Order: sequence, then structure tokens, then C-alpha cells
Amino acid sequence: MALPALQWRMLPPVVVTSTAQPSFILDAIYTAGTSAVYADGSARVLGNYAIPGNAGQVPTLPASGFAWTWNYDATTKSTFAGEKTACYAVPASGALNQQVIFMGINSAAVVGATWKQFIDTRAVQYLYGGLAKNSGVYTAFDNALTPFTVGDFTGFAMCANTAPVAGITLLYMWESAEAVIVQFRNSATNGQTVGAIAGAFIDPLSVNLANAETDGRLYGISATGVVIMPGTWLGTGASGCFLFHSNSVTDPHFGTFTPGLGTIALAARGQTFTPTSGFSSRNGDLPEIPYQINALTGGGYFGQLRQMFVTRDSLTGIAWEALGVQKGYLLGASTVAATDAMLLTY
Repeated sequence: MALPALQWRMLPPVVVTSTAQPSFILDAIYTAGTSAVYADGSARVLGNYAIPGNAGQVPTLPASGFAWTWNYDATTKSTFAGEKTACYAVPASGALNQQVIFMGINSAAVVGATWKQFIDTRAVQYLYGGLAKNSGVYTAFDNALTPFTVGDFTGFAMCANTAPVAGITLLYMWESAEAVIVQFRNSATNGQTVGAIAGAFIDPLSVNLANAETDGRLYGISATGVVIMPGTWLGTGASGCFLFHSNSVTDPHFGTFTPGLGTIALAARGQTFTPTSGFSSRNGDLPEIPYQINALTGGGYFGQLRQMFVTRDSLTGIAWEALGVQKGYLLGASTVAATDAMLLTY
């Protein structure tokens, strides 16, 4: 049985003023995550943390809408007052208390964190993403097992190199009621991007407890690593992209929680697509091809992406309308050249 349809919304893009340290990237994430409007100008119903920057708080969640509620850490491993070292968010609702977290530090050594599941090294000047389920309140990103008081944690996967040479100048963010996407434009590489997808973005199309969590969902994270996304990122074997897992450090990582457990099952794209800019339905509309996810090895079926459809080549961050009706947003690899793309339906 299919899960309820997600409705994706795009946040206003945020200019990244500097990549001299990861805190500038985290500033942009927090700014996007606390916007009072969406990119199309519609109102965004916000929750709030009573004292932003303070750990151990329980957020007040919005009564309606799709907005995630964001807070930040400016204490753990910070090197100067007010420096953000992590941003984390909770959705408006959900049975398994999931939380998404991004972190990165400037110069302090990262110690104490096991960072289980994924194999990326602990280093400064990189941005990392992670996902928790059955989580408690945030304490610190370098805790031994999880940044939160209780629960299961994926560990951190690299999703951007924030050193100055990386050239990150713009942040895109999309959210739905149960998943978040962040993408960073790299102006040094002709507008190509890096980023991460996290949350309950896979529908196992089954309620069997071997296939799905108790709420019928799969929770996971896909991060690009530090390599920019290629134009053919939906092709089998393409590296540096979403929905691809490599067992090498700094490379893309993709996995979901094993249903009912805290371990990660590595995942991979289940299909190969090489659409072009001219790929369209007979009436000229955008195709919406459901996309399947498999186990990385062994061929086991994980499920289908939720309201993320393969479509024709496009720039990333573009809104799509048909006959004056908002259809959604296009997620590609570049801001300046049409590449493989997915339609995130509105």
C-alpha cells in the first residue's frame, strides 16, 4: 500500500557569503530553514525553539503545513562566539521522531564521535549530514553514538567540501512533510552542485515489518560526498551524485535504516535513465517516471522514491507550471546547464 503523497516545497535560495569556514554554510541552512515564506511567496507555518542555539530543548511544532523546525549548536567545538557548528531539524509530525542534522567545524578537532555506519573521515572544512530516528533532544554532534539523548543514528556522511576553493555560493533547500533536500551551487565548477537528501523519502510499498518501519516508511540519507554531481547522475555507475553509494571515503553514500533496527542497509539506484532536454509526454508535459531503489548488493528491493520522479533534463531549482498550475520543482546537477533531473511534485 502506497504511503500518503508528499508535497514538496522550495525555500527561497540563500546566498552563501563565504566558505572560509563551515559556519557560513550552516548559517545559510538555518536561514533557509527559518524562512517565513516559500520560494513561490506562499506563507510557511513555522514552529520554534524557545532559545535558538541552546541544546536540550523540545521544539514547539507548527499545527499545520510542511515546515521543519530548525535549531543550531554554537557551543560544541566552536572557536569563536556565535559560530554555528551544527544545524538540526525535526518535522512537524511523525511516528518515529526523526531528525536531520548537518555539521561542520573550522579548526577544533572532532573527538568522541564514533560516526558509525558511514566511513568518512573526521576532518575540518567539510560539511556532513546525518539522520536519526526514535531520537530524543539534541545535546552535541560529537557524542559517542548519537547527537541526541536517545535513538538510532546513521552517522555522518560528507555532503560538501567547504574550503574556500570549493566555491560554494548558493544554497537550495526543498522540504516536504517527511524529508528534506539541501543542495549547494559550486560556482568554481560551472554551477555544478553537491548536497544531501534525508528523511522518509522511500516508500517500501509494503507494511511487512521486514520491509518497512512500524509506520510503513523507510528512513535514510543520500549524500553526494565532495565530488560535484555529473550531468548524467541518473545513469548507473555515475559517481558524485544522489542515490549512489561508494565504499570510499569522501565519496557518495546512500543507505536506509534496516526496519526495526539502528543499522544501515546500503542502497543504490534500481534503474538507469538517460533522458534528454527533449524528453516529454506527447502533449509536451513533463514525464513523471517513478524511481526504484534497491539494496546495494544482492538485488533486494527497498522501495520507490516518494513524489520524486525522473523527468527530462533541466537546470536545478526551476519551478514547473502547466496551464498555470504549479506542478513542482526540478532537481538537477547544475544551475547553468541542463542535466539529468527529477521532478519534486508540488
